[in-house]
Amino acid sequence: MAAGAKGLKVEKIARHVYNSCNSIFTPLNYRDVHSYVTQYLTRCAKDPQSLIEKGKGYGVYHVNFESKAVQQQMLTYGNPSLPVNSTLIASVSTFVKKLK
Repeated sequence: MAAGAKGLKVEKIARHVYNSCNSIFTPLNYRDVHSYVTQYLTRCAKDPQSLIEKGKGYGVYHVNFESKAVQQQMLTYGNPSLPVNSTLIASVSTFVKKLK
């Protein structure tokens, strides 16, 4: 899965969050996850210091490289090609796990 700086569509992010959080012991409804992911991304994209910002195109989001937190991660990992989609999905997965 390589989105690069272009970002990922909400459907793809929701599917990855669903797959990473769903299990036999804590089953999730995909529609609920998609709804939570959409709300979370929309809310986060409005904050200029958020890890996430709206990308070009309908329903596309990507990592906000202007964010201090993202810049710190880039320094910490010492890799200018930050795994964009992993950070994005991890951020949303944390949100969904809190809802359980």
